[in-house]
Amino acid sequence: MLNNEQVHCISRGVTPSILELLAFRDYGKIQDYAGETWLMLKQDLLQTLQNQPDWGIREAQVDIFLHEGLIDDATKTVERDTYYDCKLVHRVMDAAVSRRADWVIDNVRRRAEPIME
Repeated sequence: MLNNEQVHCISRGVTPSILELLAFRDYGKIQDYAGETWLMLKQDLLQTLQNQPDWGIREAQVDIFLHEGLIDDATKTVERDTYYDCKLVHRVMDAAVSRRADWVIDNVRRRAEPIME
């Protein structure tokens, strides 16, 4: 979780190092602090999150992508997770089923086949 000083710094520009501390609850704080610059900052933040998939903030990435309706980005974030009972993957599947049923079916199949063998 970010402190108020860190949120204020982010509201002036996204830096990759600060993303390591990001949690979804901070996303709203950043928006509040950013004020009129939110739309530009949001695009910068989303682009940075999309381009940095291997940092230890996958849950925040998924939460933000789902919040913004970016299903494809959320699916890319969890794509490499192979654990069959990953709650994060299940959340993305629930969100994606109406728009990306093919992705959900492929993922369920890929995760179930090793168990069934």
